[in-house]
Amino acid sequence: MCGCRACSQEDRHVSGFFGAKSKAEGNQKILWINKPNMLRRMSLEEGAVKIPQSGLYYLYTQVSVLRNESSNNTTEQEQLVKVMRDMGEEEAVLLRRDFTVKAGWRVPTSGYIGGQFLLDEGDKIFVTLEKEAKVKEDDQETFFGIYMLEAVA
Repeated sequence: MCGCRACSQEDRHVSGFFGAKSKAEGNQKILWINKPNMLRRMSLEEGAVKIPQSGLYYLYTQVSVLRNESSNNTTEQEQLVKVMRDMGEEEAVLLRRDFTVKAGWRVPTSGYIGGQFLLDEGDKIFVTLEKEAKVKEDDQETFFGIYMLEAVA
């Protein structure tokens, strides 16, 4: 690294963008895969993003689910997406979004949420669905992203 402002800014960049890898079963984490060239100083551990540095982060996710074929097609299905923070000893809900999968729909139904949070180095961030659902594994419809806005000492 040469020490110029551009190089020092690049070195501080922390971000990740992930696509869905599998369906979620009741109250289970959605498993994610790294998207090529979209990961900078972050890692995935058992479906969770490990925060590499304390700071102010923006988190966002959109989860698209397909209707559960085993259920009655004449009823609506309620779904709850949560972004969770695992701090080692305890977990906290950072974001939550309820949405309804309409009766008879064959297209995916989505829920998008995002927000800013102060996170600590070592925190693990993950996304869950409350009810079993088939997650649409298309990174334009189901995705999870995070980037650091500002480092905090």
